[in-house]
Amino acid sequence: MPESMKQFIEGCSSSETGKVLKILAELTDRTGFDTALNTVNHALCYGAKDADSLKNLYRKIYSDVPELPPIPLDANLPEVEQMGTNLIAYDTFLKKGCVGNV
Repeated sequence: MPESMKQFIEGCSSSETGKVLKILAELTDRTGFDTALNTVNHALCYGAKDADSLKNLYRKIYSDVPELPPIPLDANLPEVEQMGTNLIAYDTFLKKGCVGNV
């Protein structure tokens, strides 16, 4: 087994290891071991340690999905960090009609 694959599997939680091995087998069946290994190498670069991340990275690398440009945001929208988890701030924001009335 390649060192990067060992490193990825060892970094997974015990509950995630079986899922990761299953995903690696599926990816290998689908497009070959080299693509599965390349996906693992990308996952290591991102610090990913779970099966869902492997699936998503595989799709990103090997699917012909166009990359969409960023959506321009209205300058009046507050930053999420400024609002925090205070739900009153969200209610006030919505009542101002910035997003739409609920």
